[in-house]
Amino acid sequence: MTVVCAKTFSSLIATSSHAWTSPALYVSAFMTLATGAWSVCFVNSAMALHDNSLVVPTYYAFFTLASVGAAAGCYSPISGQIYSIMIKYDCVRLSQWLRPRP
Repeated sequence: MTVVCAKTFSSLIATSSHAWTSPALYVSAFMTLATGAWSVCFVNSAMALHDNSLVVPTYYAFFTLASVGAAAGCYSPISGQIYSIMIKYDCVRLSQWLRPRP
């Protein structure tokens, strides 16, 4: 969500000469800050409950997957190839996460 909000904010600034008078710019800026703050709080609480070696890779994998998927869904037509790549990436990361540790 943070990535999509930031992309919306930057697109509004880049494409409009009167962007600073538009309420959409301020809504997208607020949403970027709010979702970023929520994300940081979420990761901090997860690190307080679980081992960092588990939280960081899991958060990175899901954040990357969600960012690519959300940006592809909002800003370009999605082809079957994108879904295929996302599913393969997710399966590899999930198998690494579920692998027994020594």
